[in-house]
Amino acid sequence: MTVHDGTQGPGDEALRVEALAALAAVWADDGVTDLPALLQRICRAAVNALRLTGASVHLLSVPESGGVVTGSDEAARRIGEAAFTAGEGPPLDAYRQARPVFAPYLLEEGRQRWPGYVDAVRACGVRACFSLPLHVGAVRLGVLDLYAGSPGPLRPDQVDLGLTFADLATEFLLDSSPGGGAAEVNTRLVDAVERRGEIHQAQGMVMVDLDVDLAEALALMRGHAFTEGLTLLEVAQKILAGAHLPGPSDPPHEIDDP
Repeated sequence: MTVHDGTQGPGDEALRVEALAALAAVWADDGVTDLPALLQRICRAAVNALRLTGASVHLLSVPESGGVVTGSDEAARRIGEAAFTAGEGPPLDAYRQARPVFAPYLLEEGRQRWPGYVDAVRACGVRACFSLPLHVGAVRLGVLDLYAGSPGPLRPDQVDLGLTFADLATEFLLDSSPGGGAAEVNTRLVDAVERRGEIHQAQGMVMVDLDVDLAEALALMRGHAFTEGLTLLEVAQKILAGAHLPGPSDPPHEIDDP
């Protein structure tokens, strides 16, 4: 695992031109509009320009209450969700530290630091992860996550270009209206954060249903999500619909649908 300081060299303007050209060459999915469409295009432009496997954008307020806004494709989006399901991973560390966190040999170096995350993404073919925080000073908005299908570090020029894509994503996330401050995130993305409220609501229901504390309720939800190959949000939505999670002493099984 490598932590980078996030600084760039003197060729920032040339990098920005290259990133914008890559952005102009890609399109968002049908039905994806406004800011989510711009962020999906950034993911796809980064994948193409850096010759990677996938990318996703996370929007967070704190590490436990964020979510994946979009990805270069559905597979990348689900890979991004793995960090929240496991409660660990390079993107959460990058957000907490407000510095890039690179795991070029994810399966080898990451197993001790993020065992649940590594297990979750191994089957998806991810062998390296490069997480770039989206922030301005002390204001932290989220993370641009980049995935590679083969192990190995990014070249310095790839790092610089990746940071440029992160800068573009940050610009799109900030409220650009007159008088808007850097802490104001575009309201079209508020729903991505509010959906995480479903997880907290389901967590409370599991706590009452199984007579456990909040931490254990979340751990049980994460364990079930991992076992069943679901995202944490999908498990929460099942619980809110009336499904029941097996207790800590019960044998593992699919949650009982209502």
